[in-house]
Amino acid sequence: MLRYAVGVTDAAQTGSASNELAAAIAAQGSNPVGVVADAATADVALALIAARPELVRALALIAPPIPKSALADLKTPVLALFGTRAMSPQVGRQMREAIPSCHVMLVYDADSDMTNQRPEAVAAALRDFMLSGDRFLVTGKSGKLYP
Repeated sequence: MLRYAVGVTDAAQTGSASNELAAAIAAQGSNPVGVVADAATADVALALIAARPELVRALALIAPPIPKSALADLKTPVLALFGTRAMSPQVGRQMREAIPSCHVMLVYDADSDMTNQRPEAVAAALRDFMLSGDRFLVTGKSGKLYP
């Protein structure tokens, strides 16, 4: 596991931060990796998969902001997790407009701090998505992960 902290304070730094992250991933080996980004690092992660898709097997975004520009050409599987307590009703539609191939999943009884409020649900969703990529589906009798 590579843990990489990104300290980006404005949009002008996003490109250089994604280049640094790409170099760190490339230095680890030739296999694509799964990337998890939170709201503060989502723009860097999206810039990374737009510029260097061969490095990233799948990208999971935890409570991300809606991207400012459309990213229709992304080939990397993307999952966006949102807590039901803090999301607007349009967030799923807005994410799919910005990233048409994005999977959107709601984590019940959580807000943007879902990793602390519902760690079991977030971990299960991340694990299944990172292992499955584009084949990711919520399955089972209830159709939910940790309802």
